[in-house]
Amino acid sequence: MKFTREGLLTLLIVVAALFVGSRVVQLIPSSDEQFGRPFEHHAAVGEATEIRTGTVKVTGFDSAVEIEGHGAVAASTALFLVVDFEWLAKDQPHLFSVTEIVLQAADGRRFGGPAPVVAACLPGQPHIKLACQAPFEVPADALEGATLRMPAATHTERDDVVIVDLGIDAARAAELAKPKDRIKMTGAVELP
Repeated sequence: MKFTREGLLTLLIVVAALFVGSRVVQLIPSSDEQFGRPFEHHAAVGEATEIRTGTVKVTGFDSAVEIEGHGAVAASTALFLVVDFEWLAKDQPHLFSVTEIVLQAADGRRFGGPAPVVAACLPGQPHIKLACQAPFEVPADALEGATLRMPAATHTERDDVVIVDLGIDAARAAELAKPKDRIKMTGAVELP
């Protein structure tokens, strides 16, 4: 078999194209890798983020040793980080489930679930903004670099998820590690 210059060039082009094609296929995520992943919206404190069910905005946070809500008081040997946020339902009444919100530490630890006192963001009506609160019982070492994961739907993170960078640096974490005595939970409050 005799190789010509054109034949050798064609062979090199085909081999290079196969190599590039195989690299491209490796970089494209498979359907298995994409299935079940949430659509993430990244935000910071004070930024309103629109998701499928409405608009959410974290407005601030503070820490305390005790939280009080609806006549019940809960105390912590660590601290409670109470996050204030606004919720505006989109097209139909929608409950923003406080128990679904997760505080994620920089090292991956996750805090959340039912609060020791009633904390609810009542079913928000379209075009009526609510101020709500979500308490998290956390150790002080989980504060620096923590983010908040706020899913659009209950019982799943396979939907829109707002990931809020709380902007807690070492100095702010040190302030929060010296919590107030008590924060009184207000429940959902209608905003103008």
